[in-house]
Amino acid sequence: MPYRVPGQLIMCPPSTQPGHPIYRLDPGPLAPLADWLAGLATADRWERHLDALETEIYRTRRERRARGPVEHRREHTA
Repeated sequence: MPYRVPGQLIMCPPSTQPGHPIYRLDPGPLAPLADWLAGLATADRWERHLDALETEIYRTRRERRARGPVEHRREHTA
C-alpha cells in the first residue's frame, strides 16, 4: 500500500521481484515540505527571536536580584 501526502503518492509500487518488494521514494510530493523546512533553518529567521529571548532572560535575572536574597522571595507559581 503506498503512503500518501494529501492526494499525492509518495511511495511507488514495489518491484516485481517475488518475495522481495523494493520500494522507491518519489521525492516530488515532498518538495514543499523540504522548502518549508529549509526556511526554518536560516540563521536570520532565528537570530532576532533568540536575541529577544536573551534580553528577557537578563531582564528577569536583574529583577530577581533587585528583589533581594532568595530566602525573602516568595515564588508565585501555579
